[in-house]
Amino acid sequence: MKFDKLSVNKTLDEAEEALKNAQGISLAMKSIVKILILIIRTLTGKLNKNSSNSRIPPAVDKKRKRGSNKDKSNKKTRRSRWA
Repeated sequence: MKFDKLSVNKTLDEAEEALKNAQGISLAMKSIVKILILIIRTLTGKLNKNSSNSRIPPAVDKKRKRGSNKDKSNKKTRRSRWA
């Protein structure tokens, strides 16, 4: 997933690698950062879901076209046909 031209997954991978190589960070802080990275990965995964790749209904999809693509016809209404 990209956000403002940055790859979220790549950035998280780099953060995990930097966390492994970090020397002066306590175990508690490392655990907190790992949990935050996990939460971010989970939430970005949910953002990528839509009705075609999950069980959510199509009405919940973002950026979907609404209404008919057909041009409005010039047919008379039923009432005007009988008048």
